[in-house]
Amino acid sequence: MDIAREMGTNKLVLWLAREGTYIREAKNARESVNLIVEAIYKLLAYDKEIRILIEPKPNEPMDHDYIPTIGLAIALAYRTIDEKRVGGLIETAHCILAGLDPSDEMA
Repeated sequence: MDIAREMGTNKLVLWLAREGTYIREAKNARESVNLIVEAIYKLLAYDKEIRILIEPKPNEPMDHDYIPTIGLAIALAYRTIDEKRVGGLIETAHCILAGLDPSDEMA
């Protein structure tokens, strides 16, 4: 975040590329999502003007991600201390990988 601010932006893309698992039984999904929410809390508290944009990746590089779609990213935002500063970054290829239509995700 400090680097983003030095570059003159208040936006930080959160690319959760390693928050999933290859074997579902390897992690507790509820605990894993709670850890993500806790990390976002800390980011929001650290800089009162930062905006966090979650970029969902449905299966890249992990087989089973916890936040694979923009809908889940927005739902996660509502669990944070300031949902107005947490949003999503839609990449059309990731929507297609999840079997979704990018235009529906954007809507």
